[in-house]
Amino acid sequence: MNSDIEDIVSICPHCGKGIKPNLIFNTEYANGLSNNHTKWLAVMQCPICKQYFFVDQLILSDYYGDFDQIVNYHVYPKVIPEEINFDSRLNDLISPDFCTVYKQALIADNEGLNEITGLAFRKAFEILVKDYAAYLNKNIDKQEILKLTLKQTIDKYFKSSEFEPIFRKISWLGNDHSHTFNKHDDYNVNDLKRFIHACISKIISQLDLEELNNIESKNN
Repeated sequence: MNSDIEDIVSICPHCGKGIKPNLIFNTEYANGLSNNHTKWLAVMQCPICKQYFFVDQLILSDYYGDFDQIVNYHVYPKVIPEEINFDSRLNDLISPDFCTVYKQALIADNEGLNEITGLAFRKAFEILVKDYAAYLNKNIDKQEILKLTLKQTIDKYFKSSEFEPIFRKISWLGNDHSHTFNKHDDYNVNDLKRFIHACISKIISQLDLEELNNIESKNN
């Protein structure tokens, strides 16, 4: 079976790290289901914490009975980390709402709800962009920023900044998950998460530079 389940499961249920798990084995355990569906069970190992977990998959076969696609999957044990490993300043200074929604998106992702996870990560990203705009423009009523669309927020508050091309491209990928037609077929939810993390790293780097710029000389 040429399953790509190791590419679909991207979060370890034990340590909560983003991973590409090692597939130990994958076996069919229930066939004869209606509409060419079969059940498969995979044993996987996290390359970081080395713990094992199981993935229960619902597989749709094609006309000839060959593997076609993974319709749904569930990861066991269902252990969601208490905290996502973001810099604490992201929650304390920038966007606690982003951290909350992103965690919920990860739970949906861990449950194999592949039809809604992209939309959830897209919502989390929009919250992050608007909250970061509010952080950078404390003299503006935050409610005015929240009323804007994501595109309007980027146009108004990040025009010609180093964040503009990053925000725009992530929004393009996120928008694919809110429409019935994808314009960027080469990228999936895991790529969306990867780029959001890269964006977060850049925001945190800016916070570090702000702190560094505020250090005053104590030389005599």
